[in-house]
Amino acid sequence: MTNKDKPPDDYFKCVKVPLKHIIKHPDINIPKINDTVIKAHKFMIHTLQFIKLYLLDYYNSNSTLPVIDKTFINCCMKIQERLCS
Repeated sequence: MTNKDKPPDDYFKCVKVPLKHIIKHPDINIPKINDTVIKAHKFMIHTLQFIKLYLLDYYNSNSTLPVIDKTFINCCMKIQERLCS
């Protein structure tokens, strides 16, 4: 690596700080953030399980598998959103 390729260590420094030191009202906001993270995690798990079952169904019926791209994943997420609500 040449000097041009190296990042400038003099200018950037990573400091780990707890979340409660960054937000203004940690008693109010941390539970909301945790709840949102848990809901998003469950949503992603359900979406990935749906995609897995969908592809297994295609495989078991000897059909050609669909192309897995951004549009396919977005459609699966929209289906999951409708099923969960």
